[in-house]
Amino acid sequence: MHTTENAELTVTPAALTQAELDDLKTFLGERKADWPAGIYATMERLIALYLTLINAKNKAGDLLKTLRMAMGIIPKSERGKQLLSKH
Repeated sequence: MHTTENAELTVTPAALTQAELDDLKTFLGERKADWPAGIYATMERLIALYLTLINAKNKAGDLLKTLRMAMGIIPKSERGKQLLSKH
């Protein structure tokens, strides 16, 4: 993981969690009057885009699991569990 540091701020790039996004939305909403309208609107769009990407990633993962089950493709880590459960 890459970390950028300066005297005042340490930034570690990583995916935001749903809780972090909710906190950010709350923070921005509480301070809407303090932000220029264009900046606030841009931040809202960025958050909406990020949420859309998270949802798409989750849906793609669910679809992949469904396809694997339908095709009978089982990850190696699951093979041992299935063998143990049959005995």
